[in-house]
Amino acid sequence: MLKSFFEIVKEDIKSRARLGLLNIGNYEVETPAFVPLGSQTDLKDAVGSELKFWGAKMIAVDSFQLFVRPGDQMISKAGGLGPYLGFRGPVLSDAGRFRPGAGMLAFKFFETGIFFQASGADALRLFTPEQSIQTQINLGADIITTLACPEQSGGKIEARKAADFTFSWAERAKRMFEKIKPTACTAPKIFGAVAASDILENIITDAAKLRELDFDGYSFTFSPDPIKTLADLEEEKPRHLCDAAMPELIVRSIAAGIDTFDSNLPVELAQTGRLFVNMKPDGYGILDVRNKKYAQDPVPPDNTCNCYLCLHHNLSELHRLILQSDIAAKRLSVIHNFRFYFNFLEKVRRAIKYESFDDLLASYRQTET
Repeated sequence: MLKSFFEIVKEDIKSRARLGLLNIGNYEVETPAFVPLGSQTDLKDAVGSELKFWGAKMIAVDSFQLFVRPGDQMISKAGGLGPYLGFRGPVLSDAGRFRPGAGMLAFKFFETGIFFQASGADALRLFTPEQSIQTQINLGADIITTLACPEQSGGKIEARKAADFTFSWAERAKRMFEKIKPTACTAPKIFGAVAASDILENIITDAAKLRELDFDGYSFTFSPDPIKTLADLEEEKPRHLCDAAMPELIVRSIAAGIDTFDSNLPVELAQTGRLFVNMKPDGYGILDVRNKKYAQDPVPPDNTCNCYLCLHHNLSELHRLILQSDIAAKRLSVIHNFRFYFNFLEKVRRAIKYESFDDLLASYRQTET
């Protein structure tokens, strides 16, 4: 019997949080789940096989980055994203995260698509919704997404233009997907990206319009009120939050009904010697191992953590290696931060299962280390 793509296993009695199961090919992903970003730049300090070992059930990639370099055709020839990244499991790809400093010299949104220049030596190129869908299918992603256009400048008019661009892209992308998607039972699913905006009205309007296009799930970047944003979307379909960042934001988003999350924050902090650590009774801290007070500290960064760094190394050693820009120390720090997020989401799932999520929601926050 063919399993449904997404199953809701249990719903929290005091919030919109839910336990779920994503059935993707031969893999099952329990939700809520943290999904590490796994593009070529994001995983330079941790390979896919390590992420799998330490708890990743699914990873996410920026398909536009891979379209620019090394190219979707090359990755396709290598067997797809799994073999290319060394990860055995489902892969979620998005259409691209077009923000200042996102690895491009310049980009601008037009009705036809996005004109961009990847570097000073490259010519101006056009990237369209149709190219985006073809790229993500070539990459072999299991879940592909449409584009959420960021607001280019302040003001309601520009915000409305960004929301309209997001929906127009979704329409064209969905048509292209229906035209070229594989017919096998392992064909990818497609998520519609909801407009990214500080103006709640734009997000709610865009979400309601996306529902009419009958996507398999939805992707969000930001919403001032996720509960109102999700109100018009089908409860039986999964919801993914991009750039989820801090753990307390993830907890609040889970309470609103979001199922999966990605963020590059664990990598960014680890590369500068900052580690997430558990704090009693329910919370976390960010430990900066560059601080000289750790130079003679013989204890592990987090004695409740089961990652390789905490099981085999201490703060004094890590302090010295981080100050020397040691590659292995950075890599172990990245794995530690990812393992923190995996353990954190395991704690959230247990809380929903045993009906104590409201206590976690009320108490989970960052504290001083």
